[in-house]
Amino acid sequence: IQFSYRQSVPIRHLRLANIPERDVQVSLEMSFDGQEFLPVRDFGKTRILRDEWEIDTAFTPVAARHFRLKFNESTSIGEIELSQLARIDNTSGQSALGYVSGNELPSLSDVHTDAVVDPESVVDLTANLSTDGSLRATLPKGRWTVLRLGYTSTGAHNVMPSPEGNGLELDKFRAEAFQAHYDAFVSPVIERAREVAPDSLSGVMIDSYEVGGQNWTAGYERKFEQATGIDLIPWLPLYAGRFVADKSRTEAMFERIRKFSARLINENYYGKFAELMDGEGLESLIQPYGNGPFDEIAVGSVASVPAGEFWVRRDDLSNLNGAVSAARIYGKPIVAAEAFTATWDDNWNFSPEFGKKWGDRAWVAGVNQFFFHRFLIVKHPNFNLPYSL
Repeated sequence: IQFSYRQSVPIRHLRLANIPERDVQVSLEMSFDGQEFLPVRDFGKTRILRDEWEIDTAFTPVAARHFRLKFNESTSIGEIELSQLARIDNTSGQSALGYVSGNELPSLSDVHTDAVVDPESVVDLTANLSTDGSLRATLPKGRWTVLRLGYTSTGAHNVMPSPEGNGLELDKFRAEAFQAHYDAFVSPVIERAREVAPDSLSGVMIDSYEVGGQNWTAGYERKFEQATGIDLIPWLPLYAGRFVADKSRTEAMFERIRKFSARLINENYYGKFAELMDGEGLESLIQPYGNGPFDEIAVGSVASVPAGEFWVRRDDLSNLNGAVSAARIYGKPIVAAEAFTATWDDNWNFSPEFGKKWGDRAWVAGVNQFFFHRFLIVKHPNFNLPYSL
C-alpha cells in the first residue's frame, strides 16, 4: 500500500487495525522519487481479540514524499493511518484493550508541548449533544478540537461454543452481567447434573482467558473517580492516543487505569464466580492467565484451586507461574494443571514415557494435581456404541 504526497512530510505514527492473521509481518519503506524505496522499520502487532491484531506504533519522524507498507502475505485490514501527529505508542496496550505483558509496554517518548492536551482546558460537552447526534455549543474564541467518544462491545464471541450457544462475551467489569450468564447457563447445568448424579459434580472451571481485552463499561468513569478521587473526563483524550498533561503523567494515568480495570475484572468476574461456587458448595478452578486485563496472581488468589497448563513438545512453563505463585502467596494447598495438552498430530497418541518429561517439569515448577482437558462423548441410549474421550 503506497502513500504519496505533493511534498516531503514527516511521518511518525502508523495504525493498522482489524488484522485477522497472527503471522502477518508489516514493514514501512520510504522514497523521495517514488521509484527507489529504502527500508524504515518493521512493526510488531498487539493482540486485541482472539483472532484480531493491530499495529499502533509511534516512531522517530522520517520525512519523504512517498511511503509504502509491505506485507509478507495477503491479508485484510479494517483501518489504516499514517500520521504526522505525535501519538501515544500502543494506546490499546496502554489502556489494556490490547494484550501486552506489563513489563513489555513501550515507554513513551518525550513530546513537544504543542502536542499535549492540557486537562484543565478540556470542556465536557456531553450535555450539549442532542439525541439526533448533533452538537450545539458556544466556545471561547480559539482553535478547538471536538472529540466524540463512546463505548460499545468489543465484538468478542465466546470460544468453542455449540452452534446454539454462540454469542457475544459478557461484560467482565460488571457482576450483574456475570450473574445473568450464570443464571441462564451455569446454574441450570449444575441443577441438572445434581438431579441425575447428585455427587458427581465437584467444581466448575474458568479456562484460560482468550477473548481479548476490555477497557470500559457503563459508569466506568464514575467508578474510577470513586476509587481514585480523580475525574477521568479531562483525561479521556488518552483513549484517542493523545498525550494529556505531559509524558510522565500520561504514563501514570494509564497505569492507574490498568490497575483499576484489573480490580474490576477480579472482583466482578473471577471474584463473583468464586463467590457463587462457594455458595453452591463447589470448587472454583481458575486458570489465571491469557490475553486479558488482569493481574494473574490476584486472579489466582480468589480461586479455591488455581490452575495452569502445560503442553507436550513445549518447554515454556509460563502458564503455570501465576497459579503456582498465587497458591504459595495465599496458602492454597492444591495447584492444578491442565496436563499434556497437545496439537492434533499428537492428541493423546503418545505413551506415558513420551509425556513424562513435561509432567516432571510441571511437578518441579510447583504443580501437585493434573487434570485432562477433554470432552466426554456420552453413550446414546438408542445406539450400542462405546463411551470414549
